[in-house]
Amino acid sequence: MNCTKQVLLFLCVILLCVQSHAQTADKITAGISSERLKGYDNFIKDEINSGRIPGAVSLVVRKGEVVHQAAFGYRSVEDKMPMKADDLFYIQSMTK
Repeated sequence: MNCTKQVLLFLCVILLCVQSHAQTADKITAGISSERLKGYDNFIKDEINSGRIPGAVSLVVRKGEVVHQAAFGYRSVEDKMPMKADDLFYIQSMTK
């Protein structure tokens, strides 16, 4: 469960960075650069390929508009079951 907490915290920090630094690019949706979102995708893929995380689900919403949604890696590494965008995650208390 500790790994799940770390992944969620990590994704929140990355999402904040993407949102705050997206200023210019070829295509901008709701104020977020598509080039920065591609960089975010590549970062998550690198984390999976290096073995630091098995998979991730990403959702970026800005000004009420979904600007990015993706699933990466595996939800079950042993069974090679791919992560899906609507997968549910069990999270225990995050205050301890």
